[in-house]
Amino acid sequence: CSQDLILRKKKKLPFVKKSFVCYLAGQQIKLRNEKSYQQALRGYAAHRLPALLKEEEFHLGTLNKVFASQWLNHRQVVCGTKCNTLLVMDIMTGQITKIPMLKDREQPNVVMDQQGCGIHAIELNPSRTLLATGGDNPNSIAIYRLPTLDPVCVGDDGHKDWIFSIAWVSDTMAVSGSRDGSMGLWEVTEEVLNQTDINLNPTQVPSYTHITHKALKDIPKEYTSPYNCKVRALAFNNNSK
Repeated sequence: CSQDLILRKKKKLPFVKKSFVCYLAGQQIKLRNEKSYQQALRGYAAHRLPALLKEEEFHLGTLNKVFASQWLNHRQVVCGTKCNTLLVMDIMTGQITKIPMLKDREQPNVVMDQQGCGIHAIELNPSRTLLATGGDNPNSIAIYRLPTLDPVCVGDDGHKDWIFSIAWVSDTMAVSGSRDGSMGLWEVTEEVLNQTDINLNPTQVPSYTHITHKALKDIPKEYTSPYNCKVRALAFNNNSK
């Protein structure tokens, strides 16, 4: 036994750490930089989240299906439906608040097919101070102020068919894509915002102004069918200004 003890002392066997703190330290991810940490975190989230998420349905009563939606905050979602209704739902209470639709300067003779096309796009500007969506006329773009959802303006002289998509390119400029194959550029100027502030009276129904497009362009049709040129989706790359 004494010889075994002497041999063990000579070999200087490593000390085994049994501390809980040491165990946790051994489980840490040792990463070289922030990018690799973010990649590892996204991978872990993608692996774990599906098992943690739980679906919950909210009944809309007589309203039709939801075509577009955006989170306003941690408990409120703004939705656009097939029956052309804009609403805000509180997911904590289930309360539904309908938002008035903005009308054109002169109501066009919109056929019934257009009346039932619904709201296909809802987008918030980068600073989350304005919301863009379809108007009472589905060919028009409507702008609301956040977080109050007071009306700001409606662009009603651009597209000849339904608006399918919207993308903000800055805090005050948005692009709309239509089923007629065109894209419209709209600007919410300081003048328009100030005019809305002047008209804002707590005792009266909020009023709004009307704007004209800054540009309206058809997408190229050289390599596409003239009857299949709908602009269904738009995306803006902020790094390529």
